[in-house]
Amino acid sequence: MVCTTAYEITASGKFFMAVSFLILGGAAVVFSILASKAAPQKRKFFFVTILVNTVAALAYFTMLSGQGWTLSPTCRQVFSVRYLDWAITTPLLVLDLGLLAGVEMTDLIALMGLDVVMVFTGYMAALSLGNVKWMWFIFSSASFAGVASCLLRYFRACADLNHVTVSELFRQLLWLTLGAWAVYPLIWILAEGTNTVPVTFEALAYGFLDIASKAVFGGILLMNQPALDRVSNVKSTAGYQQGIPSGTYGATGASPQDRGSSSSSYEVVQGPVV
Repeated sequence: MVCTTAYEITASGKFFMAVSFLILGGAAVVFSILASKAAPQKRKFFFVTILVNTVAALAYFTMLSGQGWTLSPTCRQVFSVRYLDWAITTPLLVLDLGLLAGVEMTDLIALMGLDVVMVFTGYMAALSLGNVKWMWFIFSSASFAGVASCLLRYFRACADLNHVTVSELFRQLLWLTLGAWAVYPLIWILAEGTNTVPVTFEALAYGFLDIASKAVFGGILLMNQPALDRVSNVKSTAGYQQGIPSGTYGATGASPQDRGSSSSSYEVVQGPVV
């Protein structure tokens, strides 16, 4: 199809992208500063979250520079780099949640893979027409349902075996993530799906959701030091700096009495007590 008229982003849309770039990039810088002061056992959360916001910020810089996009068969501007961003950052968000909950690494990798399938099929839907477009969208929606189901059931069950501070933090991040991710398909239907809303509205909506699910997510996670101390087996950052040994109750640093569960149950799920 030859496009005589293309539906492209306006100056207002680029302004929203610039704001998103500054917020996500600023968050990455702040998280990097915090990482330099964190105990080594907790830095995995900082590094993953920094990478999430850095990749997202670079994706917005790419879009601001007029790069990373193509025209769909309906002559709508589709930012391919946005899907590349999501293919990298959304599995990393799953990784953050999995590390916090104490999920087995094999299960965690499998869910991260399904997350990539969700993004890839969404991108294929954006570049397709007719029934093929909506079949790709169904594949993407089914993948999202699988990801959401695992997070809600298996990941949450693992998190609940930890200390209450860890469990409560996980639930906050879980609902923030799923709430934001549930809106993405709705925006997609109105934008790339049916071409109902302009590209500028799409940029504003996606930018808001990206900030909430990445920068805000990271802030909530990394500022909750008691929960990170528990899950990383660190009594406190001050204790680490003074050479005080870390806690002795498994991966979470929580005793069976703290979690309100028996020690035998703890050993089966998290491994033997050290």
